Amino acid sequence: MGYVRKALTIMLTLVLIFPTFALAETNGNSDELSGNLVMGSGSKKEGKEQYLNPTDYPLKKDGELISRLIDKYKVTQSFTLESMRADDDETMRMRILYETDETYFKDGLVTLEFFTEDRGSMEYIGSLDYDTYGTKNRLITSYIPKSLYSNKQYVYVRIGLYEYTWDTHYTTTALFKVQNPFSTQTPEPPTEEKYVLVSNESVNGNAAQPTGTFSINNDQYTFNKKLDLNAYKLDVNIPFDVEKNKEKKLKKMDISSKSLVKVGDSKAFWVTSFETNADYQITAKLLYTGTKTNVWVHNNEITSTDADKIGKEFDQKIYSLVTSNFANESDVDGDGKINILCFDIQDGFNGYGGFIGGYFHGRDLFDMPNSNRMEIFYLDTYPSMGFGASKDLSSAYSTLAHEFQHMVNFNQNVFVENGTPMDSWLNEGLSMAAEQMYTGKILTDRIDYYNYATAITNGHSLIYWDNSGDTLSNYSLSYLFTQYVRTQAMQGNKIFKEILIDKKNDYQAVANVVKKYVDPTKSFGKFMTDFRGALLLKETSGKYSFNGETGFNSIQPKLFTGSSANLRGGGAVVKKTNKSDVPTTKGNDVTYTFFDLGEKDTTPPAKPVVNPVSDMDAKVTGTAEASATVYVKAGSTTLGSANAGTNGQFSVSIAKQKAGTNLTVYAVDKAGNQGASVTITVMDKTPPATPTANQVSDKDKIVSGSAEAESTVTVKAGTKVLGTAVANNTGKYTVTMSVLQKAGTVLSITATDKAGNVSAERKVTVVDKTPPAMPTANQVSDKDKTVTGSAEVESTVKVKAGLKVLGTAVADKTGKYSVTMSALQKAGTVLSITANDKAGNESAVREITIVDKTPPALPTANQVSDKDKTVTGKAEAESKVTVKVGTKVLGTSNADKTGKYTVTLGSIQKAGTVLNITATDKAGNVSAVRKITVVDKTPPAAPKVNKVTIKSTSVTGNAEANSTVYVKVGTKVIASGKAATNGSFSIKISKQKAGTVLQVYAKDKAGNTGKATKVTVKTK
Repeated sequence: MGYVRKALTIMLTLVLIFPTFALAETNGNSDELSGNLVMGSGSKKEGKEQYLNPTDYPLKKDGELISRLIDKYKVTQSFTLESMRADDDETMRMRILYETDETYFKDGLVTLEFFTEDRGSMEYIGSLDYDTYGTKNRLITSYIPKSLYSNKQYVYVRIGLYEYTWDTHYTTTALFKVQNPFSTQTPEPPTEEKYVLVSNESVNGNAAQPTGTFSINNDQYTFNKKLDLNAYKLDVNIPFDVEKNKEKKLKKMDISSKSLVKVGDSKAFWVTSFETNADYQITAKLLYTGTKTNVWVHNNEITSTDADKIGKEFDQKIYSLVTSNFANESDVDGDGKINILCFDIQDGFNGYGGFIGGYFHGRDLFDMPNSNRMEIFYLDTYPSMGFGASKDLSSAYSTLAHEFQHMVNFNQNVFVENGTPMDSWLNEGLSMAAEQMYTGKILTDRIDYYNYATAITNGHSLIYWDNSGDTLSNYSLSYLFTQYVRTQAMQGNKIFKEILIDKKNDYQAVANVVKKYVDPTKSFGKFMTDFRGALLLKETSGKYSFNGETGFNSIQPKLFTGSSANLRGGGAVVKKTNKSDVPTTKGNDVTYTFFDLGEKDTTPPAKPVVNPVSDMDAKVTGTAEASATVYVKAGSTTLGSANAGTNGQFSVSIAKQKAGTNLTVYAVDKAGNQGASVTITVMDKTPPATPTANQVSDKDKIVSGSAEAESTVTVKAGTKVLGTAVANNTGKYTVTMSVLQKAGTVLSITATDKAGNVSAERKVTVVDKTPPAMPTANQVSDKDKTVTGSAEVESTVKVKAGLKVLGTAVADKTGKYSVTMSALQKAGTVLSITANDKAGNESAVREITIVDKTPPALPTANQVSDKDKTVTGKAEAESKVTVKVGTKVLGTSNADKTGKYTVTLGSIQKAGTVLNITATDKAGNVSAVRKITVVDKTPPAAPKVNKVTIKSTSVTGNAEANSTVYVKVGTKVIASGKAATNGSFSIKISKQKAGTVLQVYAKDKAGNTGKATKVTVKTK
């Protein structure tokens, strides 16, 4: 409805208002609105703010912020005094820079009311009206007749915002005054020309970590319509008694079972009500799971799309920002995830005032009641993400960074260091530093609250975290103090990590970096006093400054009106005074510091003249106003400063800057006036890094690698350019060469950036990827232990049987090789022979088979007699067995698989015949000769016996030559003898009785016994 209403408003304005509303006219410049002030013009509107008291109008100088006004649409509109000058002899020209983020949906009508002061009262002069609808930034110029301010030292102005011409009240207003450039008045005598800063430098304001319950105290806060809602946001780190519960710390092994979660799962969580300080449970659904985070949402309070945005913002930006600049998180549940629970935190918010934007509770990392036993922080959906159905997540993102710092801070100090949690005031300061690092902007909401906070005016302590009072003042002071530490230490954001990892978790961690980087003699108490001085004076350099960071210039003086105060350690008040007396009744730790407020030089120095600066330079030189301090900045970071000499020349030492960096150089004179700045761009004089190059072989026509993004990569061989290419935006390049290059060719690769700087050369040798020719190999038998042949000259020849390497050798300069194998190889073994050149390329495989050169074993042979026509025995399986007599083959046969053989002879062989038996294997190898003699198996013939009588004393006859002749009677041999070579024999016997039967038989040398011849003894 608000958008519809606003659209109707715009149409009404176009149709009805412009004809009747006397707006200031533009001067033809589309960037400027201008008007001429006329006595009595316009009419005053009412506004809640006081405007009748001249002392309520702060003096503004050129370049200073006048005010940031928040209209009824919660839109911030900013007004900065650009200049107040004499336009000519009769007219003054006041220019105000108007800025906002909204074009139409705002209170777009602005009135400037002009007043003079007369004896303490305000006299209305007139007003000018400006229409800012349709613009986000303009110069508002007011031309003021000199005559209206004759003999007046100041021009008093009230700015008012409103929506419709018929409005009788302003939405909000701001007051300021400027110096009348025509004023000839002598400045009033300095009756109160001193500030006195009264500071309690004790460090005991919050000596112990508070254990009380955090609560919203809207009755203690300072409310002002000019403050944006976010000025009232608290991002809470709930106090937790670690010492009392140290034995309950969770570790990964304490979680007995871990269930994997998926989008759509629901889970119950313990949460805290900040209205009742009681814990209760809610159920939330998982709407996003990413690399580092799970986003759970209660009661559909944000959409899946919003949950995705939150999760991705954390995964892709916030996680790395916080862990790299502060510390790492724990992982007590072992899932590597941080849980974000989105719900309406019960904080008592009813449309205005303080609210909880998010919180972290250390209890969730301990095994105890109401602990969620996981890494989790809690994110508010109302009012943090807006009041309507459509959510603004931008505020939530900075809260994520804030709460994640609390989580990693707790892990570092409690789990890693095994200590206690960091003091709240310092912990919160680091979390707000994380917010600023994430947004890249000064936290103006914290400064705005500082400017209006009554508690700070009345001495609120920096180091005492006041849970029961104006806690928002703690936030503002902690934020400004940690930024003061950063600007004073001049170490950039890395100073926060150094504070965090210090084993001291209180003011001593800051004291250590102050002594290291600021002043080794400076106590923490004195440093707190210097901080309060910086808030008051905002000098451009030195201990009472934020070192030239203009974002802090909107800090307003906080002037105490009481006569006395009781200050906690770290508390301070500022008063105007014309005395320099220090009361004798002050506390021992209370100090008084006086600052003069006399008239100062208000003329800013001219722009410096700056010499060119390259990325190789560690200083910036030029000329500026004599004795002025020259500052060099990159963005909001001050790189260095130095005083110009009496001749105006300056030289500021800086860290070398990247090419393309815009440096802002300006001068600040001794009176603190800051001149206009000069912006110069750092020139690129740094050659690109030496490019990398992937391996290039004699088979490749491309060279690839990495070089400086968008540089031109050139590949040469000697002086010859082989090819060029431009690296892409990630630095990858691919150069195609005109021809293949031989192995051993040295390529020179350089990168040339857009500024013409040439890198050092990357030399790459073309590697040999061409394998050697297949080696040759001579025949190898099962009796050879060497393999010989030819291969590529000086290649390494390898001989393998299966996977086993049998031997290697290097081919000589003629390519001959001889590989000695570790052992003889069996016939039939397949040898694989390869050649590897010096580049490691391997040839194709030459396969050869071991030939059989081993004769079969000597065959065996069973006895062969003169009665046998076969020869049997054993020989090599399946060998061919041959039986010979002399050279005559009597027969052959193949042994079976078991080696047994049977050879059939052509004829029976005589006893004593020598048979020659050999085995021939399939390879033709012939065994040694087995010689066997045919044995005699034929018995002698029955002897022929002569007549034997009773008178015979011998038995004679013929038998087989050389046989033994036996004579038996019955079974008893009674005599024997040898037959002669002619067969005759004569064997002596005893005389035998007539009728006795003699059995005469012969036994030959082979032992064969012949048949007996029976002879009966005769009488005659």
